[in-house]
Amino acid sequence: MRKINKRFVLILTAVVILLGVGTYFLHGYQLRRNARVFLDRAQEALKQGRRDVAAKNFQWYTELAPHDLDAQQQFAELLIDLRAYGPAYFRLETILRQDPERTQARRMLVDVLLNIGRFRDAEEHLEQYLLKVNPDDAELLTKLARCQRGLGQSREAVRTLEKAIHLQPDLAAAYAQLAGIYRYDPDLKDPQKADEWIAKMLATVKNEEALRTAAIYYYQSDRYDQALQYTRDILAKKNDDVDFLILGADCARRLEQLDLARTWAEKAVALDPQRADGYTLLAAIQAAQGHPDEGMATLQNALKKVSDRATVLASLAEMSLNQGDEKTAENAI
Repeated sequence: MRKINKRFVLILTAVVILLGVGTYFLHGYQLRRNARVFLDRAQEALKQGRRDVAAKNFQWYTELAPHDLDAQQQFAELLIDLRAYGPAYFRLETILRQDPERTQARRMLVDVLLNIGRFRDAEEHLEQYLLKVNPDDAELLTKLARCQRGLGQSREAVRTLEKAIHLQPDLAAAYAQLAGIYRYDPDLKDPQKADEWIAKMLATVKNEEALRTAAIYYYQSDRYDQALQYTRDILAKKNDDVDFLILGADCARRLEQLDLARTWAEKAVALDPQRADGYTLLAAIQAAQGHPDEGMATLQNALKKVSDRATVLASLAEMSLNQGDEKTAENAI
């Protein structure tokens, strides 16, 4: 019987182990290197304004490098910009489980929770974490007031907002909330007080946010002439603001300034060809100008470009019925 060479066995075992460890680390290095490619592509796509491409590459990168919390947070910020609040919530929760001290991520999570109507959860993050550290942060207090309003605590919200304005008199969002409470809250409804808060804001806050707040407030109050006035001021400073091109175009349409309305709506569609409400508004303006066929063509074109097809199809069905084209309306439905 042959004797086993113990020294040879030990050397062979050591070599196998070293090869295995080396392969493991080499594989890890290759993964990190490949992952970095996705991160670089995401960053470059963001610079180019190609947010959909950036989102895909962030997705691939964060799957390969889940512990890169800076990238996770940047991805979450992009998802919020895209209004993908569910995936953003998942990312931010993941970040905070790994690093509860990430204040900016928690602030972002509060914004997401407010947008999806989870006021109790948002309130908990504010009161148990953020406001404990910064009790006089006026922006956080304004978000707390949104939670209070959502939970039916409008009187508490008023006190919170008044405190926020006392701490930071140029915080337009606080005035906007107070105006909203006094215009719409069933227990505190007082439209005159609402107007007074907007007037105070315009007298105190001298920035673009105040103009934007005023434009939206008057638009929602069906005072389209005043909304159009502030929208003109906004677009004079930033003529590629799609939100206010659309809002201004609708104001002009309702005021029967159809040439202006069409100019702004066409520009909005050119700037953001994936946005459904730009097409539906442009089609309505074209129909109001006596060109319903152009409106129908605009909506058909929109179906090739937007993801929110339901909104476009509803407009197409309505316009088809108005033109007596029941077949097209039926197909749209």
